[in-house]
Amino acid sequence: MNKLEGEVPAELGMLQNLEILYCHINALGGGGRSGKIPASMGKLGNLQRLYFYKNRILGSIPDDMGKMSSLCVLDLGKKIDWRVFSTFTCLQGSIPVLLGLLSRLDFSINLPNSHFEGQLPASIGKLVSLQAIDFSKNKLDS
Repeated sequence: MNKLEGEVPAELGMLQNLEILYCHINALGGGGRSGKIPASMGKLGNLQRLYFYKNRILGSIPDDMGKMSSLCVLDLGKKIDWRVFSTFTCLQGSIPVLLGLLSRLDFSINLPNSHFEGQLPASIGKLVSLQAIDFSKNKLDS
């Protein structure tokens, strides 16, 4: 476990050759649990795997993340282990329709234990190569 703290830097969006980003099990998100995933992450067109679970992220998934055309794994879930942190990633709002445009997602989407509301976007059905989805313990409608 690292001890990275503070806001998720928007400058990450400038790393356009980045293929894998492991930022899990930290305290990213800023002071007072107010940090968000910056929209600039959508510029990471070569990113294949994104792991952001067990952080102090609040807010919604930016629509710009739908532009991450090479993304195969998206893991933003909490995966709670109370021995590590008392606060974790707390995403909320609706799951963006643009998530279904990530046609390269072929392994998994993990967004459990958050505060997502509303319905799953129909565009998720276009992710025909996806092997695993975890939207458990949210406030989703049928």
